[in-house]
Amino acid sequence: MYHQEFNSIGDHIYNGYVYQNTKQYDNFHNSFEYIFVWKGSISVTASNVKVSLTENDMMLIAPNIVHSLEVSPITGSEYFISVFSKDFISEFKNDELFYTAIKFKADKTVENYLIENMFYSGEPEFYLLKSCLYAICSQCVKYGQRIDKLQSRSSKDFISKVNFYIFENINTKITQQAVADLFNYERHYFSNLFNQTFQMGFSQYINTYRLNIACRLLTTTDMTITDIAFECGFENVRNFNLVFKKLSGKTPSQYRTSPLNETVLPDHALPLHVITLNKLSKK
Repeated sequence: MYHQEFNSIGDHIYNGYVYQNTKQYDNFHNSFEYIFVWKGSISVTASNVKVSLTENDMMLIAPNIVHSLEVSPITGSEYFISVFSKDFISEFKNDELFYTAIKFKADKTVENYLIENMFYSGEPEFYLLKSCLYAICSQCVKYGQRIDKLQSRSSKDFISKVNFYIFENINTKITQQAVADLFNYERHYFSNLFNQTFQMGFSQYINTYRLNIACRLLTTTDMTITDIAFECGFENVRNFNLVFKKLSGKTPSQYRTSPLNETVLPDHALPLHVITLNKLSKK
């Protein structure tokens, strides 16, 4: 399981991709994720509940819910995924569906509206995009079938604040004791709560978090492996190489030159086209 820090930090995060026959591993982030299946079928697992999505099925996954995606090797698949921050749909926070994962089919009129105004290459207009996202929320409320257990607000708040601290301090030494003290938890209680919430130990999670950042830097920058190691908070290159090989099965050099970087980050499976990235301005 890994945390997508690039989908968790910042205002008005929005991105959209079309994927084709692409598996996505257990991950979570502090933004909503919307899925629409164009062709074939996929299986989505959210909070350990697995559900099948076929053509024209949609799903909205709330922030900080662990989820993954598998594709059918027989039928193949083509699907759209949009990740967007809670800022876009602030009023939806009052609905209990804000804290869960929902499967639904939209009215044909709404579906056509989304296809016309949301599923295209280029940067969408701010208010038009918000109307699309609220239309998705409306269809969730009207037709939604909840597929996971309702996650408590306290659990989601714990995930959010711990991840924000890790993101802000990832290139420094991070200890479990320091984080527990910062949030006023007794160390053993914090350790048990962390293991239960994140489904892994604190050290393993920190290393996995750092590895995901390293993978992105290895494939999107010309930074040296030494610089990447220190940027991600590893104390030395030797430790970086050992951790990277243990978690990914490759050395950093092998990963950088591999034609199929399919470990850890789903973004390494190239999208058919990018809709938009980063902040959206009001136009």
